[in-house]
Amino acid sequence: MKLSEIGLQKGNSPNRINKIRLTNTFAVFSFLVFSFNGIVNYYLKDIFSGILLICFGIFCLFTILFNYIHQNKIAVSYLFSINSFGIFYFDSYAGLNSGTYLYYFLLLLGIANVFDVRTKKDRNIVFSQVSILIILAIINSLTNHTLFENHTLSEQQKLDMLKSNIIIAIISMSYFIYLIIKSNISKLELLENLVGEENKLHLLEKEKNQEKEILLAELQHRLKNNLSIIASIIKLKNEKLTEENILEIQNEIMHAIQTIAAAHHLQKFNQNLLIIPIQDFLKKIIENLHFNNAKIHLSCSNDNFELQIKQALPLGLLIHETIFLFHTLNKNQDNHLTIEVIKSNNYVQMNIDCSIPNMLDNSVSKNILLFDFADQNDCTIQKITEQNYSISFKTANSMNVIESQKLFT
Repeated sequence: MKLSEIGLQKGNSPNRINKIRLTNTFAVFSFLVFSFNGIVNYYLKDIFSGILLICFGIFCLFTILFNYIHQNKIAVSYLFSINSFGIFYFDSYAGLNSGTYLYYFLLLLGIANVFDVRTKKDRNIVFSQVSILIILAIINSLTNHTLFENHTLSEQQKLDMLKSNIIIAIISMSYFIYLIIKSNISKLELLENLVGEENKLHLLEKEKNQEKEILLAELQHRLKNNLSIIASIIKLKNEKLTEENILEIQNEIMHAIQTIAAAHHLQKFNQNLLIIPIQDFLKKIIENLHFNNAKIHLSCSNDNFELQIKQALPLGLLIHETIFLFHTLNKNQDNHLTIEVIKSNNYVQMNIDCSIPNMLDNSVSKNILLFDFADQNDCTIQKITEQNYSISFKTANSMNVIESQKLFT
């Protein structure tokens, strides 16, 4: 683990993570500055200040220990207090000519780096830390930097200290500028990522809104078509209406409308398609019959499948017409009708097994509406035996585009 990451925990806020990393980095940096100055002073024969500076550097490393035990607030306050009083002491110890006051600027940069002035809590801490620095600097100024003055230091030693402090201050300043630039680049990258994510969310929201508009347009389109189908059914049934069969014709019309309603009730929107589960659709068709349907059986292939509504609805109406044709011709009530729906590749097939011979022959049934549905949907009616028929039609292509989407492309 890197020194800068000691004390990090899962769930820490980005602000807390940044503060811990910068505090650890600044603690190591302070240790290096104090220790280097201590070595220089020791080399300049000022043994006392050399040892004391190295001790101050070691004290700065305790900041990392506080972060390690997750005492982040104590760590920050401790670090800046050690630096503030260390600079205050040695500024008075070596005097104005030593240039120790230069480290006040570095400490201000450190405070500006660690704290986020956008938050009220950090602003209060920055204000208190800067206030302490100003008070300590004023105290040294008022006492003419003689509060802890070492009278044994020669002017040459102070001049050598000034040179070393200027070099360290320039190096430290460069390092802080590097940190600021690096931090700003990281924030800029984060901002760019956030803007990118926001743009993606905006595009996603736009796509969802467009999808809703397409769905609404498609529903309106289907409703218009289905109302037209209902009007056509009523018109064609009325042509066969007599006083004797008025109730039977009403039942047929009611069941046709309920078949269309069942399709709309079961439809769902999936990948830009309005689709219907066929097995559930067949159950609804049987449930809506108004006569005894014990001898009528509807089923679909073992693997239940789904169809687009523009195929499922004609299929339902074909089944409706077949059932009512069977009901009309079933005079002795002993016949049976079985319809199985199978989907194979791009075709849907209705296999019809009926005990009434030649039920679907046009010359016998004269059921114009059933054959109209078949013609309009390109259905192929094939007679296999007198009791078995097959009606098949091609399903829509596999492109996930509904008709109303053309309005938006």
